[in-house]
Amino acid sequence: MTNTKLNFSAFFLLFCFNINAQVNVSDFKIGDTWTYTDWIDGNCDDRPRYQYSIIGDTLIEAKTYSILAIKENEIINEKSKILLFSKNGLIHFYEKGNNYLLYDFTASVGDTLMVYLPSNAALYNPSSLILQSPQAIKLEVIDTDSIKSDENKWLKKITTQPAFIQNDSCIEMNEIYEGIGSKTGLFGFSCNTIATGCFGELMCFSSQDLNLNLSGKPCNGKNATLDTKDEMFKIFPNPTSNRFTIASNLHFDQIKLYKLDGQLHKDIRVSDEKSIEIEAPSNQYIAMLMKNNHVITYKLIAVID
Repeated sequence: MTNTKLNFSAFFLLFCFNINAQVNVSDFKIGDTWTYTDWIDGNCDDRPRYQYSIIGDTLIEAKTYSILAIKENEIINEKSKILLFSKNGLIHFYEKGNNYLLYDFTASVGDTLMVYLPSNAALYNPSSLILQSPQAIKLEVIDTDSIKSDENKWLKKITTQPAFIQNDSCIEMNEIYEGIGSKTGLFGFSCNTIATGCFGELMCFSSQDLNLNLSGKPCNGKNATLDTKDEMFKIFPNPTSNRFTIASNLHFDQIKLYKLDGQLHKDIRVSDEKSIEIEAPSNQYIAMLMKNNHVITYKLIAVID
């Protein structure tokens, strides 16, 4: 009886080992967090900060993908979830049954990269492209260097410039840090969106074994002080039945209301107002505050029956 138990235990351990050996696991870990400042047309010191984190993982076709999502006031935005897979100097995302290349950290000077943006990229940065499906973008590598992490580990730094591919649209990613992503937002920003104001940028990346702080200020943990969009931009009630109010202490002259499929629902011109009431049918929208045709900030609004 004892031998039978030992043989079963050995078989079970061998079985688990073989399963784990066949599963390809992403390098990202639950809790990995990116902290960015937001774009703003005003005082650069007033830029709000926002975070997105790896909140879990899921197994698809023998690969363990990391689930990236936006958390605001400890509430996960379900529409923001993106499945990421980081391994061997590449980051892919999984959408609609396909793998798409997001970052290639093996690139060299002179390379032209064809990478993709997920269809919900605008939820992470309203100055990215609003898409209905993953879209290819081109980046030209113009320089490579290195940057030291908080653990004194050297990371490859790739400097890129956009290559126009269709309809004179492009994405700017500027500096890209190995294993982390772009300095100008995880999914970059549209070259045609912002011409003035203060650009958002990566403050820090935090994980179990890799930390990069570019700001010199605390970004995560108990000592961190995070300014949320709620302090500058409020939508209430949210969710709502059919009518809601947008209020902000920022100066804006235009509100655009987009459906999540990228369709513009409303384009409202205002006269330097602090609040405005809006009606909309049942749906989910991205409300964008704008000044002089440039995006200041944004927020998700849910209108339900």
